[in-house]
This record gives sequence, C-alpha cells and structure tokens, in this order.
Amino acid sequence: MANALLKGGEHFHGQSVIKFDLNETSASSEKIFVDYRGDKILSLVVNGNKILEGNPFRDHRIYFDPKFL
Repeated sequence: MANALLKGGEHFHGQSVIKFDLNETSASSEKIFVDYRGDKILSLVVNGNKILEGNPFRDHRIYFDPKFL
C-alpha cells in the first residue's frame, strides 16, 4: 500500500530532491541555504554526502557548505 496524505492531517513525512545549477561560488565560506517551512528534517544528503555537522536546519532554512557542491 502506498503512503498517502490524509485530508485534515497535521503531520506528514516525505523526501524532497532539489536540483539546481550554481553559477558562481563565493570565495568566502558562506553557507548556501534552502528555505524550508517544515518542523524538522531527519537527514540531509548533498551530492551523496550526509551532512552531520552542526545543526543544518534553523530559522526555516536548511544550510550547507558549498564544498559539497
């Protein structure tokens, strides 16, 4: 049986795949972020690298280092 969202449900889980082209990378160590309005993330994988360092999810954004691109 496939998972389905139920009408009126407050919580659900899923998997998202985000693909993008980055035209320029900054020479600084600024992290890249993706806006996310969920409550939490269970895991973050960027180009096959599981991000374990720090807290990648804060202030409704998921942050990661551009070195993983």
